[in-house]
Amino acid sequence: MIEMIPVLPAGVVVHTDSLEDRALRQRYPLNSTAHEFLTLIDGRRSLASIAEQLAERYGQPREVLLKDLCQLSLELYHHGLLNWHETWHQRCTRWLLALQTRMLPTLYTWRSDPPLATNALLLLGWLYLEVWRAWFPMLIAGLLVAALAGVLLAVLPLLTLAYLVLAFCLTLSVCLHEGGHLIVLRHCCGAGSGFFLRTGPLLRLIHPPLERPGAEIAVSVAGPLLPGGIGLLALIGHLLHPWPLD
Repeated sequence: MIEMIPVLPAGVVVHTDSLEDRALRQRYPLNSTAHEFLTLIDGRRSLASIAEQLAERYGQPREVLLKDLCQLSLELYHHGLLNWHETWHQRCTRWLLALQTRMLPTLYTWRSDPPLATNALLLLGWLYLEVWRAWFPMLIAGLLVAALAGVLLAVLPLLTLAYLVLAFCLTLSVCLHEGGHLIVLRHCCGAGSGFFLRTGPLLRLIHPPLERPGAEIAVSVAGPLLPGGIGLLALIGHLLHPWPLD
């Protein structure tokens, strides 16, 4: 953990005496040490490097300060106020150790803040890229399996094309489902509200308490209604004007 790189999410702002979560409209008090630590986070330095710099500045033992920063970082991480970035070398090492021990490695949660906008097309475009980022390892693995099966069955182009179409439809349906939640939330609470927690291929929308009556229900049902409504319209259009694939 100490060699991992802490990253502040876009919706988290450091003030002199507090840490502001704009997406949830909350503030957390900070002492001087926590403020110094957060101002040193630049997305490039590891936790150990930051602890060493603070130890030199305050004249404290590095091990003691590193222990306190690890505890603070974990608390911020569990509240969605801090992301952990690891290099490809660290990630590969964790997976190799997992294969040796036959245990699943830790899946770190990553907070992603959507653009500060209420435009539905902009939010859906950003969210589609986020879905691909979350699903990319699984989709690549599936593509390799489909290509291998295509070679064995001598239908490589057809099977690969079918898999790509399936992957597009799957990621689009996930995007529309989560996008429905996000669009209605932004309509109710304004730009900047809410963020997504990404754990492996799973996306979960986190939002502030909704004060307007019925807003919670509207945000909840908007997810399945958006892709379901588009699918229903496509079915009606197909029944009225059959597509030439028949």
